[in-house]
Amino acid sequence: MICPACHECSKLSERQGWGRWTSNLSRHDLQGKSLKGKMTFEAVRKFFERDRFAQFVGLELVDASPGRALVRLAVRDHHRNGVGLVHGAVLFTLADFAFAVASNSHGRTALGINVSMAYHQAARDGHLLAEAMEIHRNDTLATYRVDIRDDAGSLIATFLGTAYRKREPRPGSAEL
Repeated sequence: MICPACHECSKLSERQGWGRWTSNLSRHDLQGKSLKGKMTFEAVRKFFERDRFAQFVGLELVDASPGRALVRLAVRDHHRNGVGLVHGAVLFTLADFAFAVASNSHGRTALGINVSMAYHQAARDGHLLAEAMEIHRNDTLATYRVDIRDDAGSLIATFLGTAYRKREPRPGSAEL
Protein backbone atom coordinates (compact mmCIF):
# COMPACT_ATOMS: atom_id res chain seq x y z
CA MET A 1 0.00 0.00 0.00
CA ILE A 2 1.43 3.39 -0.95
CA CYS A 3 -0.35 5.65 1.46
CA PRO A 4 -1.85 4.29 4.67
CA ALA A 5 -3.87 7.49 5.13
CA CYS A 6 -5.33 8.08 1.66
CA HIS A 7 -8.04 5.93 0.12
CA GLU A 8 -7.30 7.20 -3.41
CA CYS A 9 -3.66 6.21 -3.23
CA SER A 10 -4.59 2.85 -1.71
CA LYS A 11 -6.85 2.13 -4.66
CA LEU A 12 -4.10 3.19 -7.02
CA SER A 13 -1.65 0.96 -5.18
CA GLU A 14 -3.90 -2.07 -5.57
CA ARG A 15 -4.71 -1.33 -9.21
CA GLN A 16 -1.12 -0.72 -10.30
CA GLY A 17 0.70 -3.05 -7.94
CA TRP A 18 2.78 -0.30 -6.34
CA GLY A 19 4.03 -2.19 -3.32
CA ARG A 20 7.09 -0.06 -2.65
CA TRP A 21 5.74 2.30 0.03
CA THR A 22 6.52 0.49 3.26
CA SER A 23 6.41 3.22 5.87
CA ASN A 24 6.07 1.84 9.38
CA LEU A 25 5.51 5.32 10.81
CA SER A 26 1.91 6.01 9.87
CA ARG A 27 0.57 9.40 10.88
CA HIS A 28 -2.45 7.64 12.42
CA ASP A 29 -0.27 5.49 14.70
CA LEU A 30 2.18 8.17 15.81
CA GLN A 31 0.20 11.40 15.82
CA GLY A 32 2.50 13.71 17.77
CA LYS A 33 4.29 10.88 19.58
CA SER A 34 7.94 9.94 19.41
CA LEU A 35 9.08 6.41 18.62
CA LYS A 36 12.50 5.83 20.22
CA GLY A 37 13.51 9.45 19.49
CA LYS A 38 12.58 9.31 15.78
CA MET A 39 10.89 12.19 14.01
CA THR A 40 7.23 11.33 13.59
CA PHE A 41 5.08 12.20 10.60
CA GLU A 42 3.53 14.97 12.68
CA ALA A 43 6.95 16.45 13.56
CA VAL A 44 8.03 16.38 9.91
CA ARG A 45 4.70 17.88 8.82
CA LYS A 46 5.03 20.72 11.34
CA PHE A 47 8.58 21.48 10.22
CA PHE A 48 7.53 21.70 6.55
CA GLU A 49 4.36 23.72 7.28
CA ARG A 50 6.63 26.75 7.03
CA ASP A 51 7.42 26.04 3.37
CA ARG A 52 5.25 28.77 1.87
CA PHE A 53 6.18 27.94 -1.72
CA ALA A 54 5.01 24.35 -1.31
CA GLN A 55 1.72 25.69 0.07
CA PHE A 56 1.42 28.16 -2.81
CA VAL A 57 1.94 25.43 -5.41
CA GLY A 58 -0.55 23.13 -3.62
CA LEU A 59 1.74 20.31 -2.48
CA GLU A 60 0.31 17.91 0.10
CA LEU A 61 2.59 15.89 2.37
CA VAL A 62 0.81 12.53 2.52
CA ASP A 63 3.30 10.53 4.58
CA ALA A 64 6.89 10.60 5.77
CA SER A 65 9.22 8.35 7.69
CA PRO A 66 13.02 8.37 8.08
CA GLY A 67 14.51 8.61 4.59
CA ARG A 68 11.15 8.51 2.79
CA ALA A 69 8.39 10.89 1.76
CA LEU A 70 5.17 10.76 -0.21
CA VAL A 71 3.85 14.05 -1.64
CA ARG A 72 0.76 14.60 -3.77
CA LEU A 73 -0.28 17.40 -6.11
CA ALA A 74 -3.75 17.90 -7.57
CA VAL A 75 -3.15 19.31 -11.06
CA ARG A 76 -4.86 22.69 -11.55
CA ASP A 77 -5.01 25.08 -14.52
CA HIS A 78 -2.27 27.30 -13.09
CA HIS A 79 0.13 24.32 -13.18
CA ARG A 80 -0.04 24.15 -16.99
CA ASN A 81 2.41 25.46 -19.58
CA GLY A 82 1.56 27.10 -22.91
CA VAL A 83 0.55 23.83 -24.58
CA GLY A 84 -1.71 22.74 -21.73
CA LEU A 85 0.57 20.18 -20.08
CA VAL A 86 1.90 20.28 -16.52
CA HIS A 87 4.87 22.67 -16.53
CA GLY A 88 8.29 21.07 -16.00
CA ALA A 89 9.00 23.50 -13.16
CA VAL A 90 5.93 22.20 -11.32
CA LEU A 91 7.22 18.63 -11.64
CA PHE A 92 10.64 19.74 -10.43
CA THR A 93 9.07 21.54 -7.45
CA LEU A 94 7.07 18.43 -6.53
CA ALA A 95 10.18 16.22 -6.68
CA ASP A 96 12.37 18.75 -4.87
CA PHE A 97 9.89 19.05 -2.00
CA ALA A 98 9.69 15.25 -1.59
CA PHE A 99 13.52 15.18 -1.63
CA ALA A 100 13.64 17.91 1.04
CA VAL A 101 11.18 16.07 3.30
CA ALA A 102 12.97 12.72 3.00
CA SER A 103 16.46 14.16 3.46
CA ASN A 104 15.46 16.28 6.47
CA SER A 105 13.50 13.48 8.18
CA HIS A 106 16.49 12.25 10.19
CA GLY A 107 16.61 15.22 12.56
CA ARG A 108 19.59 16.98 10.95
CA THR A 109 19.38 19.82 8.46
CA ALA A 110 20.06 18.53 4.96
CA LEU A 111 20.77 20.87 2.04
CA GLY A 112 20.55 19.86 -1.61
CA ILE A 113 23.93 20.16 -3.34
CA ASN A 114 23.29 18.36 -6.64
CA VAL A 115 20.16 17.27 -8.48
CA SER A 116 19.17 15.94 -11.87
CA MET A 117 15.79 15.16 -13.34
CA ALA A 118 14.65 13.08 -16.29
CA TYR A 119 11.20 13.79 -17.76
CA HIS A 120 9.82 10.55 -19.23
CA GLN A 121 6.40 11.66 -20.43
CA ALA A 122 3.98 14.56 -20.16
CA ALA A 123 1.65 14.96 -17.20
CA ARG A 124 -1.84 16.18 -17.96
CA ASP A 125 -4.63 15.88 -15.39
CA GLY A 126 -5.59 14.35 -12.07
CA HIS A 127 -3.12 13.84 -9.26
CA LEU A 128 0.63 13.41 -9.30
CA LEU A 129 2.36 11.42 -6.59
CA ALA A 130 6.05 11.86 -5.74
CA GLU A 131 7.73 9.11 -3.75
CA ALA A 132 11.18 9.91 -2.33
CA MET A 133 13.40 7.01 -1.26
CA GLU A 134 16.79 7.13 0.42
CA ILE A 135 19.39 5.30 -1.64
CA HIS A 136 22.46 5.95 0.50
CA ARG A 137 23.30 7.97 3.63
CA ASN A 138 26.47 8.50 5.61
CA ASP A 139 27.50 11.13 8.13
CA THR A 140 27.82 13.99 5.63
CA LEU A 141 26.04 13.04 2.38
CA ALA A 142 22.82 11.32 1.40
CA THR A 143 21.36 10.40 -1.98
CA TYR A 144 17.66 10.13 -2.81
CA ARG A 145 15.59 9.03 -5.78
CA VAL A 146 12.16 10.54 -6.37
CA ASP A 147 9.68 8.95 -8.77
CA ILE A 148 6.68 10.97 -9.93
CA ARG A 149 3.68 8.98 -11.16
CA ASP A 150 0.25 9.94 -12.44
CA ASP A 151 -3.15 8.48 -11.50
CA ALA A 152 -2.64 5.58 -13.91
CA GLY A 153 0.67 4.69 -12.26
CA SER A 154 2.72 5.81 -15.27
CA LEU A 155 6.21 7.07 -14.49
CA ILE A 156 6.26 10.76 -15.40
CA ALA A 157 9.69 11.82 -14.13
CA THR A 158 12.65 10.62 -12.08
CA PHE A 159 14.69 12.93 -9.85
CA LEU A 160 18.04 12.11 -8.26
CA GLY A 161 19.34 14.36 -5.50
CA THR A 162 22.33 14.51 -3.18
CA ALA A 163 22.12 16.38 0.12
CA TYR A 164 24.82 17.66 2.45
CA ARG A 165 23.94 16.77 6.06
CA LYS A 166 24.89 19.32 8.70
CA ARG A 167 26.55 17.76 11.73
CA GLU A 168 24.44 19.25 14.51
CA PRO A 169 20.89 18.00 15.13
CA ARG A 170 18.11 20.41 14.25
CA PRO A 171 16.78 22.07 17.43
CA GLY A 172 13.87 20.11 18.86
CA SER A 173 14.53 16.90 16.94
CA ALA A 174 16.48 13.74 17.57
CA GLU A 175 18.91 12.38 15.00
CA LEU A 176 18.06 9.02 13.46
